[in-house]
Formats: sequence, structure tokens, C-alpha cells
Amino acid sequence: MPTRESAPLRIDGRLKAAQNERAVLELVRTYGHVRRSEIARAIWPHSSPMSARIMSERTIRRVLRKGLLVERPNALGGRSLVLGARGVARLRDAGIDAQDGRDLSSVAGPQFFHRTLGTRYLIERTAEGHTSFGEYAISKGWGPVGRGELIERFNKIPDGIVTMPGYVRGYDTTVHAADWLEVESSFKPEEELERIFAVAWKVGGWLDHHETLLLDRVLFVYDTRQRHENAIVSSLTRYLRDHPVANEELILSSIVLIRCELSLPLVWRDHTELTALELIRSRAHR
Repeated sequence: MPTRESAPLRIDGRLKAAQNERAVLELVRTYGHVRRSEIARAIWPHSSPMSARIMSERTIRRVLRKGLLVERPNALGGRSLVLGARGVARLRDAGIDAQDGRDLSSVAGPQFFHRTLGTRYLIERTAEGHTSFGEYAISKGWGPVGRGELIERFNKIPDGIVTMPGYVRGYDTTVHAADWLEVESSFKPEEELERIFAVAWKVGGWLDHHETLLLDRVLFVYDTRQRHENAIVSSLTRYLRDHPVANEELILSSIVLIRCELSLPLVWRDHTELTALELIRSRAHR
């Protein structure tokens, strides 16, 4: 029989386990599909990698056993987790819209690397205290801006959006700032890059009709093992020549290239940020 002292600890343990399960379900719901490494980083960002891995595996075993999540083979030969019918029901009971992920084509399809690279970077931003929305959440209408608004204003949908209180970026406290995310996993034609630069030329403007979310930066996220950086900077230099602006330094400082250090097949190591202004100036001094 539990003692008077041990009973509350056991109850607290069950409560914490339930909270962890709920957090994992919400994460998978937001991104559509994630791997174990993304879950560990997202839910336990302040723990050591080993502790995060142990706690995530413990939680994942429970949710799989309960049928809340389902494992599926992914395009890189590993396994990813998606919401099962019971997980959807659990979230909907809590008032959270969710959809079954067992038929998602991006798990085993050619978009897997692209989607997962974006997901992992967005999780890194969440670990920094920001709020992140991936391509899946935006497509389902769960993001901070509707798809219709984005198409109307920018003629484009981002691969992700990161938001933060406006004061973090020097804006008024009544608004939020946003980073527009583009993932480079295959080489885009010049026309597609120009569409992204056209978005960057609108930095400082509103992202939404309600005028509560300011577009502050446009980010290019890519694997450093590929040559995306040269293509982006060269194309941007040409675009700048053909579309001159009075506030050139501001625009170029708001376009940020995210160098992601990865190991095969897609193991996250680190990332660094460089503005387009820094990269263009460094090239000019070579």
C-alpha cells in the first residue's frame, strides 16, 4: 500500500507522463510527421541529448502502445511518427483540431528531406523560445496567417513561419514579428528565387489583414553540403541590380541564409546564420 508520502509522487508522475504524451501528440499534429530525434529536441530542449532521448523513447513507447501514434517507414530508410485515429480523437477531445497522418505522401515521397529539414530548423527556433509553424500547419489553416491571405499578398506560400513578440526585433509591443522560411533542398529556377526575393522586398510590411504580424526577415535554410548558397547570392545580386531600392542595406540585412550542418542521411549537427549583406560584401572584398 502506498504511504502518505509516496502517493502524491506517484500521482505527479502519472500527470507528468500524461503531459508529455499530450506534448508529443501536439508536436506531431503540427508538423504532420516527425522522427524520434525531432521529438527529443522539441519536447526536452533544455535536457542533455542523452536525457532527452531516454525521456522521448519512454513517452513514444507509451503512445505507440496506446495507438495514439503510428510508425511509418520514411524516404531515408528510417521511421517517422504520424498521428493515428486514437491520437486524433485524444486531441479533438481537448478542443484541438487534428487529422490522421497515416496517408501522408510526404513521409515516403521525394518531399521528405525538404519537409524534415524545415521541421528540424523550426524546432530549433522553438527551443529558442519562438513560435513556429511548418508547411503542414499552414496548409491546414493552423498557422498565424491564412493561406488565402499569403497568396493574395505575396503570391506564394512559405515553407514555415516563425513568430515572436515585436519588441524582440525592436518593434512596438502591440505587434508580433515574423520570419518567412524557405527550405532549399533542390535547386530552384531563377524565376522561383525571384519570387522569394519579391517577398523580401516587402520586409517591414504586414503579413496579415489584421495588421498584427510584421514581416521582419526572409530565411533560406539549406544543407551546407550542397551549393545552394552560391546560387542564392548570385541570383540575389542580379535581382538587386534589376530592382534597386533606397533601403538596400536594410533589405539585404533582412535576407538571412541558414547554413545547416548535417551528417548522413539527415542528422542535425548545428546551424549558423549569415545575412545576404554580409555575404555580398565578403564577395566584393575577395
